[in-house]
Amino acid sequence: MTDGQRPPLVLGGVSGGVGTTTFARVLLAEWKIPVRDLGVYRGGLVHLLITSNTAAATAQLGRALAACPRPPVLIVMHTVPGGLSRASKSHLRSAGPHLAATFTVFHQRQWTELEAPPGKTIPKPVADLVRRLPDAVRLMYSAPARPAQPSAGGRPAHPPSAVVPPGRAVVPPRPRSFPPRAGPAFPAGGLPVRPPQYSAPQPGGLGRVTGG
Repeated sequence: MTDGQRPPLVLGGVSGGVGTTTFARVLLAEWKIPVRDLGVYRGGLVHLLITSNTAAATAQLGRALAACPRPPVLIVMHTVPGGLSRASKSHLRSAGPHLAATFTVFHQRQWTELEAPPGKTIPKPVADLVRRLPDAVRLMYSAPARPAQPSAGGRPAHPPSAVVPPGRAVVPPRPRSFPPRAGPAFPAGGLPVRPPQYSAPQPGGLGRVTGG
């Protein structure tokens, strides 16, 4: 990101139903910056990769990360109550070296009762998490971009420049771009250089954010 530009913050989920759109709404409520919700991530630049805390979702991390040209920030949405299963912890440990940072949004029971969560009020721990994201996203650009992983046929399995490889008949969901809303201004001149501050780690290596 360069001075004078406000490109959208891009986020996508490892699969459907992991809380991607919910977190996009959280960002809109807290930031004065455009947000682009890709839905299910299929390739290309993504700043925030979203997964739920289920084993089925975290198992998709390897496939998604293979398509990322830069190590993204991972958001683990606890869409179901409780902790992480042994399988989920294993998938997250494997993904760790390929991520700029990892944050957890613990289960918010009130969100399950809303048609369009998170509603009008953002829990303070979640709002605090959002304020720490610019520093974490900045870490994405501390290392050179990497090429997509090749498939068995020698071609990139997930081209970083396209949502769907050319010639595929499958049409991905239309990305949704949201205009910015009132809220704290995004740091002038791009993302701050101050390193992110993490809360005390929980078992499994994730920063703990509670609330709700």
